[in-house]
Amino acid sequence: MAKKTKQKKFIDDAMEAAHKRDRKSCSGNALTPSMKEAAFELYCEDTSMRVIAEKFNTTPITIARTRDKGKWVERKAKRLKLAASRADTEYSRVKGRHIALAKGLQAKGFERLQTLKPSELTPTETRTYIVEGVKLERELMGEGAVDTAIQINVILPDELKDV
Repeated sequence: MAKKTKQKKFIDDAMEAAHKRDRKSCSGNALTPSMKEAAFELYCEDTSMRVIAEKFNTTPITIARTRDKGKWVERKAKRLKLAASRADTEYSRVKGRHIALAKGLQAKGFERLQTLKPSELTPTETRTYIVEGVKLERELMGEGAVDTAIQINVILPDELKDV
């Protein structure tokens, strides 16, 4: 949030400076480096060239030339790629943590199942614990719940002999 506020202040300051200057006295409606950066920030927010030009008291042609000379298209693409990469990294980290939690919950549930006497749980309850654990793990790993019921029915008789 603080970064957005600093960025907004930067843009506002640059726009104020642009309006204080006399447009006709500037050769070619030149923008200062800080104005160019502020205009680039607006460009990255998908603001139109006309609106950017109005905000900086210049013409859309000047903004277009500044865009081309400053390689704004390439800079914006790099910025978007970096943001996507950071988001992917964060998503992978969170997903890994969730998978670890799901496996931990499965392990705790299985430990509890092992301490129960067979008479304390019905076969349906036992099946439900295992099915839900497998569904959660598969969902977090991106596999979905493909034929979970069929696979659990096959696994259950052998694994429950010890319970």
